[in-house]
Amino acid sequence: MASDTRKENGRRLGPLIKEFFLATRFGIQLIAATLVFLATAGVFAYLMFSEQYVQIQEIFKVVDVGLQHELVMNDIVRRNMVGLGLSIVAYIVVMIVLIVRSHHQHTGPLVAVTKFVQSMTNGYYSARLNLRKKDVHLKDLEKALNAMAEELEKRHGKA
Repeated sequence: MASDTRKENGRRLGPLIKEFFLATRFGIQLIAATLVFLATAGVFAYLMFSEQYVQIQEIFKVVDVGLQHELVMNDIVRRNMVGLGLSIVAYIVVMIVLIVRSHHQHTGPLVAVTKFVQSMTNGYYSARLNLRKKDVHLKDLEKALNAMAEELEKRHGKA
């Protein structure tokens, strides 16, 4: 390997990119479902308010159609539409960040355990599992797997 891209705990940085794309794919599915819901709600809102819009246009009987539309679609409506659009964008960004962080938090230890088991399977008995300090819920598993590796190393020697 030309350059060793390992973090201080011995794990490689490459899987982070793979994890990011897996998390992002899940996030995109969640966001797509949310957008479908918002679009459906928007269609219903449009259908509900379109009749009111026609009635308001009747109130503002103006010769110029463009001016009539301008009276109905005033600054308040535009500001609300921009606010809604910005809220949707903010929601998407926050959801992507939360999904990527959550996915990495839960799959990171599994990636490390998988690499460790692959090392054991390939006869590299001196490998040790080194999980992050914040993965306290998996410390018992880490101790048990490292004890197994030590026992295998004693029985079969170093590879």
